[in-house]
Amino acid sequence: QACIEGGRSAEEVAARLLGGGGEGRGFPPAELARMRQVFRRFKPPDTSEVAREELPEIFTQLGYFGVAEEGVRRISQQVSQYSTFSFPEFCEVAERFPASEQE
Repeated sequence: QACIEGGRSAEEVAARLLGGGGEGRGFPPAELARMRQVFRRFKPPDTSEVAREELPEIFTQLGYFGVAEEGVRRISQQVSQYSTFSFPEFCEVAERFPASEQE
């Protein structure tokens, strides 16, 4: 499996870009579990949400390519007007992100 050091394999990236199928959100169960794990690292204790400002770093840690703060901000504002995101809202942003990766 070819991959960028510390990133996802080409097969994993292709599966994400092509929709992957899986647990209701278009992500395979293993990817969804990995997303939840990284999401939890960024949420403050005693909360269930992450700040919009954290999203670019979360996507970078998940191995997304071309993560630009402006692009993440634009996509995240389409999902929620609020400055924090629950895990389901984060997943919705993640579903929309591949289209911007391909631009």
